[in-house]
Amino acid sequence: MKPAWILTAALALPPLAAWAAPDEKSAEEEKRALELQKQRAEQMKAVMERAQATAQEEMRRAQSQMRQMQILIQPWANPLEVDKEFDKVRVLFDMAQAQHEIVMILIEDGKYDEATQETSKIMRLGFPERYDLFLLNEIDEVVGELERRSQDDMAIKVLETGKGCLRHPEAKAGLLMEVARLHKKHNRKDLAIKTYREAVSLQQQVLAQKIAAQEKK
Repeated sequence: MKPAWILTAALALPPLAAWAAPDEKSAEEEKRALELQKQRAEQMKAVMERAQATAQEEMRRAQSQMRQMQILIQPWANPLEVDKEFDKVRVLFDMAQAQHEIVMILIEDGKYDEATQETSKIMRLGFPERYDLFLLNEIDEVVGELERRSQDDMAIKVLETGKGCLRHPEAKAGLLMEVARLHKKHNRKDLAIKTYREAVSLQQQVLAQKIAAQEKK
């Protein structure tokens, strides 16, 4: 039988883990600290990405509202022309609304190829050029919905189709800005720069037209 003092001393000893070499302990602590730092960095990145997505969505909504105001004001520049087109445009708006719902249902069901095809039908309904800003709003809404579902390639496909359908320089410039933004988002810098330059060129045409119209007054 062991003496009592030996048993007492044995019980007083710290656990084996505490006998780990100082270097091993500091390495483990450093590893845990690095893991914690990595987790925090990932959390911060996720927060920043959500904030950026929210900011982009708010900007898209603001741009959409501005275009809607332009749509409401622009047709009344020539009341006689509006009167002649009123019945036709009213039917086109009803058709576009129905087509819009089809697109949204298809996106919700994950049928993205069909959704892009149905979106192109809205662009080809036959709206007068003055309503291109309305069409841009429709395109922009579909693009936003696709982007929220991480379908950026499909969103670009919709925008590229829109380039061939829109005629008004201001609407085309707005569409090109969206194309360029998505290229920039995916680090396709050369394409982004090229597309931004195309948008600027169209915006310069719009500005020149507006200056000329003011000078005539």
